[in-house]
Amino acid sequence: MPGHELSELQAKTDAAAAFLHRLVADGLMPTPQRYLSGLLERFHPVLRRGCDPCRAEMAACQFLGSLLPAAPDGTVPDNSLASRSLVELMTQIEASGTREALAALRALAVVASPPARSTAGAAADRLAAAGLQDPTWAVGIGTPATGACRSYAANGQQTVVATFTYPDRPAHEVVVLVDPQLSGWSSTNARRSP
Repeated sequence: MPGHELSELQAKTDAAAAFLHRLVADGLMPTPQRYLSGLLERFHPVLRRGCDPCRAEMAACQFLGSLLPAAPDGTVPDNSLASRSLVELMTQIEASGTREALAALRALAVVASPPARSTAGAAADRLAAAGLQDPTWAVGIGTPATGACRSYAANGQQTVVATFTYPDRPAHEVVVLVDPQLSGWSSTNARRSP
């Protein structure tokens, strides 16, 4: 790339960064710390008494779904910018040092992509070693026993139901609706079995 093009690109990057800093200074955009705090608030409900591993995993999945663009097959490639950014986010979450951070890291350690999963697990271990108490569900997270799986088809759609349980907890079902007429889009819902 010619030098003048690099200079133009640098000038545009500097202008964009200055604009973002001005938005933060004017209170129109949160500071990075406030943004992180807001993200971690999503994990406050999983600290409540009676929360189970399934709810913690669902919170982590929703968290990831709100942050990461997915490929058509639903994966985030390990070498993608999003995956690298998620690994960096794990470090920032750890640095906050809160109970919500520990809960987030424990749950993300079982549902995130492999690089982020290992970073989250190590960060959670360090927070626990520093004295933060693990949520009660942390012991069993990521270890459900699978149960019955069923599939139903009607009106050009297919519904897949998978049942799983955690020790000493009621069974849960994950329900996936696949609609080929919508380019294969699916929606997922989790519920307790009756």
